[in-house]
Amino acid sequence: VLAHYQLAKDLQEATMRAVQRIDNARNSKGTEIQKFAASIQQKAQSNGYLTEASYNADMQKLQKMQQDAENYLANLSRNTENGALHTDVRFNPSKAVFNDTIWTIDPAVIAIEGKEIDVDGFRAWRDRQSIAIGGRASENPTDTITVALDDINLDYVFETLDIPTAMFGGNVTGKLYATKVLTSDPVAYTPGLSVKSLTYNNSLLGDAILRSEWHNDRKSVSILADILQRNERHSYVDGEIFVTADSLDMAFDADRLEIGFLRHYMSAFASDVKGYASGKARLWGSFKLIDMTGD
Repeated sequence: VLAHYQLAKDLQEATMRAVQRIDNARNSKGTEIQKFAASIQQKAQSNGYLTEASYNADMQKLQKMQQDAENYLANLSRNTENGALHTDVRFNPSKAVFNDTIWTIDPAVIAIEGKEIDVDGFRAWRDRQSIAIGGRASENPTDTITVALDDINLDYVFETLDIPTAMFGGNVTGKLYATKVLTSDPVAYTPGLSVKSLTYNNSLLGDAILRSEWHNDRKSVSILADILQRNERHSYVDGEIFVTADSLDMAFDADRLEIGFLRHYMSAFASDVKGYASGKARLWGSFKLIDMTGD
């Protein structure tokens, strides 16, 4: 799986370099033409042309430069398109190990051509859990990659991410969507994931509906969660996980929420914490050192 992924990545990078060469050539030719056109204008304004014939000669030269540039860029683009390989990366039925767990990989095809990647039928599963990926990744905002999660265990995910101070658990089902994937400003979101038996620091909170979105400017994932507790009351979570900064900032609005999740933060002076709490709290800091305040 990793070898196939690396191949797809290498091919995509090669295509991006070819496109960058075209952009660089276009900018270079454009600068050269603009510079010569400016010199003609300056010479004409300062009466530098002694005869009409000399002016016409420079204008003809400018037109030839423009035509030559168009032909050069057209040929370069044609050569790039002809040289762009259509590559199919095929996944045979196989097994893969992630975090000491064996997953089954179903047959799938990833087709790569130019600046487009089509994913057809990719699915990894174990027991009742599965993740399926399909769609097209490109620069086009109308092309979408869909990731379908079915009963994915959050404990497993956060153990893999190694965030001991913020351990979410439960089983997630729903879809995530991504567009403009092959740009510097990708869009990724989920309108709603269903989380069965959501836990935080191994303490049960309830069943939750979770909305999330990637914020490229802040390199963060926002999380909005509506939690239906065992006592039929609702509590809410609103916050962000800052991926590149290894930090988070979460706000809790609790209505008789079980407070077992505080046990981790009070372990220095309390062996156990039980009960219910209502009010607002903020949890923030790095993945290794978390602060919490509340009212």
